[in-house]
Amino acid sequence: MITIEYLGESEDGKACKRCGGRPLNVKITRKKIFGRLWEVGKPQQVSFDDFDMYMATGLFEKK
Repeated sequence: MITIEYLGESEDGKACKRCGGRPLNVKITRKKIFGRLWEVGKPQQVSFDDFDMYMATGLFEKK
């Protein structure tokens, strides 16, 4: 298992990048992605098989 964290999204749907450990311009803090509910600041574990699928969205970072 690998732990990843949802970064959140701005109004235009782009991933929020972190600056000094805090997300910037976060408008979407909860979202259902691939059937799972994700929240900013609440990392979850995903299988090795699903890891690439989540990372390809650009909305997650590895913890």
